[in-house]
Amino acid sequence: MIDAIVFSKDRAAQLDLLLQSLHINGEGIFNEPLILYRASDADYAQAYTHLDGAHFQEETKLKFDVMEAVRNCGPLFCFLVDDQIMWRKPGFNHEHVKKAMVAHPKASCLSLRLGRNTAWQYQSHRSIRQPNFQDAGPFLLWNRNTCDPYTNYNYPLSVDAHIFRRDEILCLLEKAQFTQPNQLEAQLQAFVSSVEPLMLCPPISVFVNAAVNRVQSLFPNKVGNKEEYKAAEMNRRFLGGDRLSLDKTVKDLEVTSCHQEIDLQWEECHV
Repeated sequence: MIDAIVFSKDRAAQLDLLLQSLHINGEGIFNEPLILYRASDADYAQAYTHLDGAHFQEETKLKFDVMEAVRNCGPLFCFLVDDQIMWRKPGFNHEHVKKAMVAHPKASCLSLRLGRNTAWQYQSHRSIRQPNFQDAGPFLLWNRNTCDPYTNYNYPLSVDAHIFRRDEILCLLEKAQFTQPNQLEAQLQAFVSSVEPLMLCPPISVFVNAAVNRVQSLFPNKVGNKEEYKAAEMNRRFLGGDRLSLDKTVKDLEVTSCHQEIDLQWEECHV
């Protein structure tokens, strides 16, 4: 099975939705994940105590915590973030992933957020040219250097649902300096030219980021602006007993991008 390290800050409600999706759709792929979390105040911290189904570790010094977590992973591992959803069953298991990474040593990652369906670049609000995909068993293979720079098909070092070889990423982490997950991803981009040129993904993506709010201030990433999805409001509802519903959220969901604004649906608490 593949180890997963999940970054989370002030979004216990969305993390709960991710954990639901991993439990239902990630069977046969992932071990129980490690959650590296940060809470801005006591209310956000309390919300994390309402969660289970994972190993929780409060972040202290992020680089040290990440390095230790990655060292304790198996040969393959995956970074995830709390606003992601494993929106469908993949149709393959961890053995298929392992075989593909062995068969294609020049693949720098296996992306679970990419597929033929993800031709829309949310952040730049435009369609992007897809690679010349080659068949690789249950996966697709391409040379990222044939794709436009900084588009999703030429962005191997993402912390959003990319499966990596542990030892390769450890070498990069040792050189990077970061205190936040977004900063980690930005720092990793300095090494893009040094990693292998191929990438793998399933024919249809498996993860999607629900771009409904932002909890960091370093990077002005594009997100929706509905008040109901503000972190404080979602935390209030979560502490009140409501939970986001995986079934209702992914029903009829059409995923066209790695990131998109998704209509998150709640199961209301009736007390």
